[in-house]
Amino acid sequence: MSSPSSADKTSRASRKPVSSPPWNPEKYFRSLPLFAGAPAEGLRAFSRKTRFLSFPKGGAVFNEGDPADGAWWVAEGCVKIVKTGYQGRAVAVDLLTRGDVFGPAVLLDPAKTHLTGALCVIRSWVVKTSAADLSALLKTWPPLAQTLLVQAARRLQRAWRLRAMEGEPADRKVAATLLWLREVLGPSLAISRREIADIAGVAPETAVRVMLTFKRRGWTSAAPGLITLKRSDRLESFVED
Repeated sequence: MSSPSSADKTSRASRKPVSSPPWNPEKYFRSLPLFAGAPAEGLRAFSRKTRFLSFPKGGAVFNEGDPADGAWWVAEGCVKIVKTGYQGRAVAVDLLTRGDVFGPAVLLDPAKTHLTGALCVIRSWVVKTSAADLSALLKTWPPLAQTLLVQAARRLQRAWRLRAMEGEPADRKVAATLLWLREVLGPSLAISRREIADIAGVAPETAVRVMLTFKRRGWTSAAPGLITLKRSDRLESFVED
């Protein structure tokens, strides 16, 4: 097992012991389409050097400005990537679920700091790999580099689509956020209205008002901690109008 990094130490205060799902690192990576076709021995050696970490809801995997010394994968749960915006407000720029990788830019620009932070939306488990170990795997299996770039490009395109709504009215921004979340989480969103407000870039009370309007129209339904999109087609028409 590798020694704790500076990022680990920074986020340790927000980490609490939680029950962990059964963990087999090689089996986990083998289950990801990203690693389809990876050489068995190389992936086995890579998997053995990873670190499996648990975080509570709201826990920081790393903060903006922390040393970027590795790459991370979501094992279970949900992690949001945040960037400090206007007047110091943290704005969500991406949302990650099982199998998503974050922080691999360290391979292109080593010894730098994280340009964003990573916070757990719900109780989550993440896997950390060192930059050196990931680089070693890339040398034995170069196709992984291209796959990582494609995944990063798709996520960047998704984030830009959302941020392109910045100048739109609040109700359109909330609708666009719900559709963006559907791409990541599916039609049933285990996320709070406050989280939706943070991602959309609107005040929490505005998000509540807009969500009540959507519910009255029959476009969504809500239960404690769960929002379901019943008429995504109406939300899409509303955003595109």
